[in-house]
Amino acid sequence: MTLDILFQMVVSAIWAIAIFAGVANLAGLCTWVERKLSSMIQDRIGPNRANIRLFGTNITAIGLLHPIADAVKMFMKEDFVPAGANRVLHTLGPMICLFIPFIVFCVVPFVGPLHIQWKDIPAESLWLIGSLFPGDALHLSDYTLYLIVADLDMGMLFVFGIASLGVYGVLLAGYASNNKFSFLGALRAANQMIGYEVALGLTAVGIFMVYGSMSLNTIVEQQGRLLFGIIPLWGIFTQFPAFPSDEEAARRIGKGAEKFDHNTVKKFEQLPIKLGKLNPAYFLMIATGEDMAITQIEGSFPQDPITDPELKEEFISKWTAVPDKKFAEWFRQWVKRDQLPDEAMVAIVDWNECMHYLDDSLGFCGFVSSFRGQFGGTTGYHVWNMPQVVTHATGWEFDKDRLWACFQRNRNLIRALNNRLGLRRSWERPPEDHWAVRNEEYEQLLLTKYYDFKGWTFDGIPTKATLEKLSLGYVAEDLIKRGVLTGNEVTALNDPRARKDKQ
Repeated sequence: MTLDILFQMVVSAIWAIAIFAGVANLAGLCTWVERKLSSMIQDRIGPNRANIRLFGTNITAIGLLHPIADAVKMFMKEDFVPAGANRVLHTLGPMICLFIPFIVFCVVPFVGPLHIQWKDIPAESLWLIGSLFPGDALHLSDYTLYLIVADLDMGMLFVFGIASLGVYGVLLAGYASNNKFSFLGALRAANQMIGYEVALGLTAVGIFMVYGSMSLNTIVEQQGRLLFGIIPLWGIFTQFPAFPSDEEAARRIGKGAEKFDHNTVKKFEQLPIKLGKLNPAYFLMIATGEDMAITQIEGSFPQDPITDPELKEEFISKWTAVPDKKFAEWFRQWVKRDQLPDEAMVAIVDWNECMHYLDDSLGFCGFVSSFRGQFGGTTGYHVWNMPQVVTHATGWEFDKDRLWACFQRNRNLIRALNNRLGLRRSWERPPEDHWAVRNEEYEQLLLTKYYDFKGWTFDGIPTKATLEKLSLGYVAEDLIKRGVLTGNEVTALNDPRARKDKQ
């Protein structure tokens, strides 16, 4: 081992410790920011303790000392292991989740290379070094020191590889508890983490294409250069011209590609068939804040009727996901796209909301549980076999009706919370240019029928009777106390304001 190698190892060790300390402090600051923003959204004060008494003055520092207080509290906490849990794995799980992020930062260059122009330093001139390395010298003339723990040519690949190991810590924590509920939660979290890795990896493709390297050190060095002597070669500047927008890409492709350009913020939706005449089901989902369930409606119920009777019956025979025969009958009678009855549209929206809530609660992918027509009419999971998953995971006997009741309870609870914050009928409108042809009167009629189907008032608030039916009587009491409800409300179609709609 030469002095040069030893010097590099010492510097890397010091730099690793500095990174560890810096990341830990940055994490604490980010936690404080997240808690402050959450408190603002939820109408709370947020972090405001951990004060300092200085010269008789109480310095609050707007809660900035909270991360320090939390760190001290965590180190002083008792290491509690539940009875029946695996002590080794129970301790190892959080340790994996803690250290994985710090390992990732070892390949991140926080500053550029440091160029040293000193003269060579003989080992004999250094205390204790001369006896360990006689005749050697530290060659520092024209020495370039990279302030990075490990400069890897495949640094970005290392980041994704190491970061992916964090899922094992979550799984170990859930498994080690020897509790079926904890393990079910760990599986859901692991499922989400693995699913996000694909999208996260795709985000880095643009970086590789612009800089032509997977070395983080090389990428940082290139970003230190200037384009045309003015524009920094940062990805935020170079990727815009390198990767055109959907609209520009469609223009370049030509051959009619422009009409399929609907994956933009302005146009909001993906398929052109949604952008002509008003689509009742899509209107209800977008207007009532359930637009994420659109991934379900694209698959749970076909977007267009099947004109061939034999093909239609073949599709229905494979359609295992329908929660009720009425959906199959509606599809059997469906001839023209815009002629499904309103009661069918309302029920279809309710079904798709249900699948969206169940997918999120159980950690399933909407693609597996909903998409059917385009891929043969069958799905991996639906309301008939999802209860079996819950039963096997928890030991509770579940069926389709009980699962549906859980969805209704969740949907109404979230709705009531939003109503408490001011959500009313007047808020529930899609963008004005969302569809080429609008019908305000029909949209309001749809809202009224949807509210009535849900057991909500004309203003879109769950009635006291609806909440009590779902064992949410305490929510109704809170809404009455706050003046949101009186307790005597009727559902939307029974409201005097809906008489015109009834006619």
